[in-house]
Amino acid sequence: MKIIYFDCFAGAAGDMLLGSLLELGVDSEELEKALKTMEIGTFQLHTSRVQKNGLAGTALRVEPLQEQQFRHLPQIEEIINEGGLSARVKEQSIETFRRLARAEARVHGVAPEKIHFHEVGALDTIVDICGFFWSLEQLSVEKVLASPLPIGRGWVNCSHGPLPLPAPATMQLLAERKVPLVPSPVEKELVTPTGAALLCSAAESFDDFPSFTVEKIGCGAGSADLPFPNLLRAHLGSIQDQKDSLASSRMEKNLLLEANIDDLNPETYDYIMELLFDRGARDVFLTPIQMKKNRPAVKLSALIKHEQLEEITAIIFAETSTIGLRAIELDKIMLPRKVIAVQTSWGPVRVKVAGNKPPYFNLAPEYEDCRVIAKKEGIPLKEVYRRVEYACREQLE
Repeated sequence: MKIIYFDCFAGAAGDMLLGSLLELGVDSEELEKALKTMEIGTFQLHTSRVQKNGLAGTALRVEPLQEQQFRHLPQIEEIINEGGLSARVKEQSIETFRRLARAEARVHGVAPEKIHFHEVGALDTIVDICGFFWSLEQLSVEKVLASPLPIGRGWVNCSHGPLPLPAPATMQLLAERKVPLVPSPVEKELVTPTGAALLCSAAESFDDFPSFTVEKIGCGAGSADLPFPNLLRAHLGSIQDQKDSLASSRMEKNLLLEANIDDLNPETYDYIMELLFDRGARDVFLTPIQMKKNRPAVKLSALIKHEQLEEITAIIFAETSTIGLRAIELDKIMLPRKVIAVQTSWGPVRVKVAGNKPPYFNLAPEYEDCRVIAKKEGIPLKEVYRRVEYACREQLE
């Protein structure tokens, strides 16, 4: 299993994280080409080798070639969805922007979709976030880990004026993930909101150096000059001797929200499910039940992350007739998964692959792709599924 460990001894920012991945072998020209499939305006990426207190690293700079636009969350999601990045990269990038929006919304007391992203919506932040997940995909990273994060003191100037450090949105993000923090006497911003959002989205844990074989090290350089090297080290390696794909499954803490509802117009459930998925719910499902006095009812269930509790609860109370919810903490065990394009006689078809190596535990052809083929070719949908899965196994093995 490919693992990356981010050693954030001097902090974390989007350009530092992305710079460290470029040092690990990601091609900057290919990165720029991938990012330009999105309608984010014209720009150029500039990379350079710099020294920070005697240690070398890669500095990344985004040069806009036209006036920058500040965007709201729905605009950013539309830009990412219409771009040419993979489905997995789009999903991870949008989730990271939603984290930022929720954090900013709580800090400023407004709804996430009303947040005017200012610095967060600027070109360089879109490049940092989408480029980070695209680069992880290029390196075939399956597991991301990080060190505890150092927190500086002082003040930072932004579009709202001077704000105390750590920046309020940064602290909101780190508090939601319960990230362990290390105090620092430096009066500088060591962890930016973008850096915090990326690590909170990608890293499974924040702990001391793990036990794994390191194969490459990449250093991303920050822009500030500090009393110590302003670098972030990325260690890329692998865990050997995996017996099978189950050995590399990961466990994630989730909440299961449930509500028993017997007096809601059934036509509204489709809208509610779509809304909950759009807001980041991991799963939403309905179960027919019998309530007291033998009344037929529906149990609405939503699987969510802990930090989504407030927002998802508010949606369920607003959109349904329930007056109470059950919140059950549970562990979700997940196999590593990825979406690949399988070449067939009908053209490429997306397939979700769960597991690390043959025999794969689950291959799931994308329904929408298969549905289009079945209608166009006039053959049964189940036959399309069968042929795509067969082609996928041949391509993988």
